[in-house]
Amino acid sequence: MKSVVRRGVIVAFLVLQVAAPRAFAALVPDDSPNVYISGNEVAIVAPVRADLFAAGRRVSVNQAVGVDAAIAGDEVVIDADIGQDLRVAGKSVDITGKVGGEVLVAGRTVRIARTADIAGPLLVAADELVLAGTLHKSVKAYARKILVSGDIAGNVRLYAKEIVLMPGATVRGDLFYSSPQALPAEQLARVTGQVRRDETPPAAKADRSGSSGPGWFHPVLFFSMLVSGALLAMVFPGAVQGTREAMLQRPLRSLLVGLVLLCAVPPMAIIFIITVVGAPIGLGLLALYPVILMLGYLALAFAVGWRVAAAMKQPDNGGWWRQLGYLALALILLRLVALIPVLGTFLLFMAWAAGVGSWALWLLDRYRATPPSGTGDAPAWQVGPAQAAPGGP
Repeated sequence: MKSVVRRGVIVAFLVLQVAAPRAFAALVPDDSPNVYISGNEVAIVAPVRADLFAAGRRVSVNQAVGVDAAIAGDEVVIDADIGQDLRVAGKSVDITGKVGGEVLVAGRTVRIARTADIAGPLLVAADELVLAGTLHKSVKAYARKILVSGDIAGNVRLYAKEIVLMPGATVRGDLFYSSPQALPAEQLARVTGQVRRDETPPAAKADRSGSSGPGWFHPVLFFSMLVSGALLAMVFPGAVQGTREAMLQRPLRSLLVGLVLLCAVPPMAIIFIITVVGAPIGLGLLALYPVILMLGYLALAFAVGWRVAAAMKQPDNGGWWRQLGYLALALILLRLVALIPVLGTFLLFMAWAAGVGSWALWLLDRYRATPPSGTGDAPAWQVGPAQAAPGGP
């Protein structure tokens, strides 16, 4: 509970201090217990006393983190100990150190090295997963291919097209697996507990059920989002332009801020409600959360539509109806991406989080650009090209 409270208190600070992207960012010792860092190349080369939030093209954690770590990047390497929980997302994720709490990982290729030691539950969504470390509690994994060669003390649930229990693998709890291929007897001998199997993975069931009709397309949801986007573009065109520029020009910061907001707002609301005195604030946050999700998704759709227009060499100001058409096309493309098993959901969630973060960055830019009352400058909703935030720590 203390960790949740601490995260809620520092959310506002994170939004206000996210630094401009740098070619290389390295953590150096200072007096700050929590660390927020982003850049192209991010290296944690000094111990972190409390929480770590990091985002970059390549992120490497080479020194211990005292409490929790939340990391997003194209290539992520966790080569040090994490005191409590670890949340990580990336194209390639390698975990080689010890983790004192639970681990949640999403990526294309996830490798839990033999030197890794995870004390809490493990949840993984990946294309290819290698489990070679020591895991003391339960494991749940969704992937196309899963290779297990480590020691797992708890119950295991595996969902994959191909599952292999390699020599040296040990499952001390029960094993439930869902795969079209049955595990041979010599592999099942490495399981101490009971074994149950479902022949058809959930993803295959979804594909099978959806193949007979257009179940992937939800007309009510599609047209409601299209109308909402059209109204947003008509009433607040500057906001649409500003969030689009924030997402496309500062994607890493948008992603980092969006992830924090998505994860922090619900627990903050619950904490306020529990205090009774802050119940109105908590209820207000819960009421605003669906709006935040919708605005983030629309920001993502507008950015995708602009990219499609640019790819087709169409002018940016090609008329309101044309822009509405690109928004509709973007909404369809996003829905198609979501149909990709495991990876599609992960990519859509990360992009959605960047859309939420783009609103926070745009509002911060507007706050910084708004002149003091009475000086009279630009209108409150007039937006120019997004400006980079001042240099980071």
